[in-house]
Amino acid sequence: MTLTEAVSTALAAIHRPRLHLTRVQQQALLLALLMAVLWWLVALWIRSTGKAHVWYDQEHVFLPSARNLADPFQVAGFINPPWAAVALLPFAALPLPLAVLTQLFLLFATVALTTLRFGGSLRSVVIALVSYMAFDNALEVNIDWLSYLGLLVPVAWSGPLLFSKPQNALGYYAGFRWQIWGKAAAISIIWFLLSLLLWGWWPERMLHAIQTNLVGQSTNLAPLILLPAPVSIAIGLVLAAQAYRRRDPLLGIFAWLFFVPYLKFYSLLLHLALASARWPRMALLISGVMWIVYGSLVGRYLLGF
Repeated sequence: MTLTEAVSTALAAIHRPRLHLTRVQQQALLLALLMAVLWWLVALWIRSTGKAHVWYDQEHVFLPSARNLADPFQVAGFINPPWAAVALLPFAALPLPLAVLTQLFLLFATVALTTLRFGGSLRSVVIALVSYMAFDNALEVNIDWLSYLGLLVPVAWSGPLLFSKPQNALGYYAGFRWQIWGKAAAISIIWFLLSLLLWGWWPERMLHAIQTNLVGQSTNLAPLILLPAPVSIAIGLVLAAQAYRRRDPLLGIFAWLFFVPYLKFYSLLLHLALASARWPRMALLISGVMWIVYGSLVGRYLLGF
């Protein structure tokens, strides 16, 4: 290879894009951005009316936790692993509306790319992002996007992200061979040990935070609460077994629903998106029913009917 060829090769490597997105992925991300802006504007208007708590967790829990990295559990309401606060650090210096908008885009972008990753189409992404669950996420803007990133990175590295909000998608692992579990577990254990060096024995403080921040059972949609525990666990075990047999992580994510003790409505956006990827007509029907039931109630309340 001549010097000229070597330089040309090096320059080509520098300028070669490292992230290759298909046309559908680009369209999905554009849609995620547009819907994030749209729902953000609606949420901003609702916040201005003072008729609902909008972005409460961001304002009083998550962004303050990023400003208390030494011990984020000092912030009332913070019940996630401490590294979640580190991930929020880039947003802590932003004005609240901008911090919310960027995280809402991250949420919708990860949902969109996850939908495509599990075989969905652009139509599936549309079903998810125009749903009432997506609108509800714009009002809440939790940190589900951090755990959803775990569905997009290599499986072995997914643990710290999925454990940032474990009730969302830990069943993902049921769809892989046990050898992969070993790799993911090893990296997660190393991550956990490093976190102990940084924050001390934080699991005790997190458990205390969970116990002292009472969870309203009226808003808990976990099947484990709504169904008799043996029934919910049995359903989860059957689905998990099928997920492992079929090597189907999507089914594993649904199986995990039946084991978690706590689940909020907005976290079901992921499950609606995955349902739209595999069963789009059913997902569209569910989305329509949610808008009729919940959307009409919210609309009447905001408009004073």
